Amino acid sequence: MATDTGRVLEWAAREGEYPLPAEPDATGTAVEPDCGDNLTMGFKTHREIITEIGFDLTKSACPPTRACAVCAAHLAKGKAVMAAYLTVTAKAIAKELSTDGELDQGHVHCALMAELAFKRALAAYSARRRSEHEAE
Repeated sequence: MATDTGRVLEWAAREGEYPLPAEPDATGTAVEPDCGDNLTMGFKTHREIITEIGFDLTKSACPPTRACAVCAAHLAKGKAVMAAYLTVTAKAIAKELSTDGELDQGHVHCALMAELAFKRALAAYSARRRSEHEAE
């Protein structure tokens, strides 16, 4: 396990590229129980493609958590909703932020938190789409 500090800092520095969209189609939130970090991810779609995605994160969150949120958003942007579901995983995030595809034990929860927030947003999106179709 080898989190790459340089990669983490590079990804975390890109946080400004992914603000939470105004009026997102769906949002999902994950809270880290030990440190209390709160991550909300949201996205907009056009024809089932994620066109905008971003997040809001506790101001005091550590760089690895910030980097994982940025990486999750980056992995999802431009993808079809279902493809993004398969693409944004803690393992895929770890691959981007480490030298060997695995994060240090103390950072694994950061990647899991990013995956969970994103997948909760996907679940909310799916529920909304289902109710729209049922109303037709």
